[in-house]
Amino acid sequence: MTKKLFDILPVGIPYQIEGTTNVDVVGVSIDSRQVFDGSVYAAFRGTQADGHDFISAAIAKGAVCVICEKPVNEMTSGITFIITSDVRAFAGEMLYHFFDHASEAVHLVGVTGTNGKTTVSTLLYQLFSAFGYKCGLISTVENRIGDEGDTVYPYDA
Repeated sequence: MTKKLFDILPVGIPYQIEGTTNVDVVGVSIDSRQVFDGSVYAAFRGTQADGHDFISAAIAKGAVCVICEKPVNEMTSGITFIITSDVRAFAGEMLYHFFDHASEAVHLVGVTGTNGKTTVSTLLYQLFSAFGYKCGLISTVENRIGDEGDTVYPYDA
């Protein structure tokens, strides 16, 4: 999927832009190691690392746009820089537009309580799947999307 940057820019979040918005975007990444040609790199500040430290690595891997909270000392020619006070909110809204508002079609079921949440969640996942719905499951035991999943806590540990 390819979108033009100007088509996926959020509305209502203030930002400053350096560069062109007439550029093709093929994805958005928060991990500079996962960036590929045509990506937007969102430089999140974390508790262990600051994504701003990896901007040059993301550009070297093919980022065409960088979302950051502070101006970069040397803006690279041909790269669009978006400076905003909240990179997380900006990237989230950008992804919302990139994926054509897909979250509006998602239905969620939450299970709360003291006992039986994993059992009830798993039974609901199996029931909805049996009725032909594409389902996801997040539990203390496993995470699944459709037929693919990962064990969170192995029983034999």
